[in-house]
Amino acid sequence: MFGAIVPQKSRLGRENKRCYHQYYCGLCAAIGKTFGKRARLLLNYDLTNDYLLAASAVSDRCEVQEMRCPYSWKGKVVRYVDCPPISEYFAKVNYLMVYYKLVDNQLDEHSRLAGRILTRMEPKMQIVNESLATEKKMLTEYLDELHAVEQNNALLPVMSVAQQFGSLLQYMIAPPLLPDLDRDIFSRMNYWMGVWIYTADAMEDCFSDYRKHRYNPILAGTNAHPIDVAQDRREELLDIYTQCKSNLQDLACLYATTGQKELLQRLFDLELPFISRKLLGVKKNDTIA
Repeated sequence: MFGAIVPQKSRLGRENKRCYHQYYCGLCAAIGKTFGKRARLLLNYDLTNDYLLAASAVSDRCEVQEMRCPYSWKGKVVRYVDCPPISEYFAKVNYLMVYYKLVDNQLDEHSRLAGRILTRMEPKMQIVNESLATEKKMLTEYLDELHAVEQNNALLPVMSVAQQFGSLLQYMIAPPLLPDLDRDIFSRMNYWMGVWIYTADAMEDCFSDYRKHRYNPILAGTNAHPIDVAQDRREELLDIYTQCKSNLQDLACLYATTGQKELLQRLFDLELPFISRKLLGVKKNDTIA
């Protein structure tokens, strides 16, 4: 569910890469302030992208600060974008999403590691419960719906399952301060990011789900090998990726941010994750849109 939209450093360029890391470090700093140093290890790229989108739309409220990074070599001083209350909001959303991802892992895989991490996270969940009650309700309802789909294990269009996660992100994540026009585009971008993330995550898990006989929306309704299934559904899966990339690039152009237009456009010049390329027989330099 996480880390599927990773910035392609070679496509960002030096200046955009430096700027992106300031938002990455900004969300990391906000997580540390709200949940403690160890919670910074829960940071993921997908929520960083959302923080970048939201904070860059209200850049006049943001400040570039400095701190010593607790996880860099010799505590290197880094610069980060601080944009309260947006940074605090995404720190809590990041914590919420990771917590329930681990809950889902524990249910599906009986993961002991997930159980141990959840035990450590539980005391801080009170912070999330008090401020993100609506977001938590929407997320738990989505997981209940997903488990019902998993129990059925029927062959369905991947898009019909992926768009449920897209709709969750579209309506659940609602940062403060955004102007109405930007809020609408932000929500629509979250929909397509959610579809991409779910599809990429499903493809990433194809081999392990096949070996362990777990539900996977790509493999559902068949016992065939993942490579054979992916080839049979190749056009369908490539069409999902193509739709996501095209819509994200178009929406990034419409987004009214004043400072990071080029960065956003390059960030969403997406390439297929490694496992997706392998399953679909797509070469690294092949374009999908």
